Amino acid sequence: MNSSNLIKKATLLEEGHLHVPKTMNLPCFPSRSTAGPDAGVKTIALAFDKTHVKMRILDKPDLTFALVQDEVSFSIYKNGEPFIDYIQILPTLAHAPNHAFVNLHGMCKFGCSFCVLPALEKDYIKDMTAEKALRIFQIASKQSGFDGVAITSGIPESTSRTNKEIAELVRLTRRDMGDVVIGVEAYFEELDDIRMLKEVGANEIKINVESWNQEIFAKVCPNRDRDNILRALAKAVDVFGRGIVTSNLIIGLGETDETVRDGIETLAEMGVVASVRALRVNEYNRELLEKALGFVPEKVSKDRLLSIGKMHREILENHALTTRNFKTMCFSCQCCDIVPFWDI
Repeated sequence: MNSSNLIKKATLLEEGHLHVPKTMNLPCFPSRSTAGPDAGVKTIALAFDKTHVKMRILDKPDLTFALVQDEVSFSIYKNGEPFIDYIQILPTLAHAPNHAFVNLHGMCKFGCSFCVLPALEKDYIKDMTAEKALRIFQIASKQSGFDGVAITSGIPESTSRTNKEIAELVRLTRRDMGDVVIGVEAYFEELDDIRMLKEVGANEIKINVESWNQEIFAKVCPNRDRDNILRALAKAVDVFGRGIVTSNLIIGLGETDETVRDGIETLAEMGVVASVRALRVNEYNRELLEKALGFVPEKVSKDRLLSIGKMHREILENHALTTRNFKTMCFSCQCCDIVPFWDI
């Protein structure tokens, strides 16, 4: 783990934006996802040495960071000066650079304030059938660097109905793609759905608690049951195993570092590996967040990202947990967060 690369990644994550000239000849297309911290916006995945980062693309030459191309390579400049040399543009197989991650439904009944899905254009949100998703997986599997597949979904009606759709895609993927690693990110009201996903072939599972601060959670996720999320995480550890379950903890909503520490520690005691995610505020969720919280959250600073990243790793080490066991989803991608054992 290169400390210089770590600081540079944290600096890029704090800024979040990168100028890429429209005339630049990129080796692969930028992506635009319907899930994740940059859903709805155009992004590019980059690598320097073994460090991965995903940046939002904006066509504004006055941005702090810019992607620059010469005859043989790409680099990143900061305020007109060289910042990182020899940048590799990572092709995103489907949302992520090393595995295919699909979202079955763009609409969701829960309406969490940080989520951009309700604000995305209707012509951009399209439901995905299991057959179409499977075809995406099959195409991605033929690409260099392919490691696995993952499935998530918004909840248009009921969690159980959506989980049955996820289970069907897991079943078809296991049938047609053999021992490929399959991750699932889902919501649960009926805890028996967790065992169903395991039995049809899922290897890894993510169930997001979102914010460890109960008051903040109630404001930004008013239609979700935090206690049931914790019950689902405990059930998932029982079904999938310790260290194979992960959960997003969003920072930047107004919580303290001590609250974050308590969340990471409590989850680790359960056998859950927290995925600490800095909030991204954009034109799609800014108004919703301000209405829910009473203020527009500021960017999470690079210093806070680094401090929490160090604390995160120490807690996981103390509980004999690691991010390196995961082959799909955020710990595998490594683009949007400071990831313990990979970055720090």
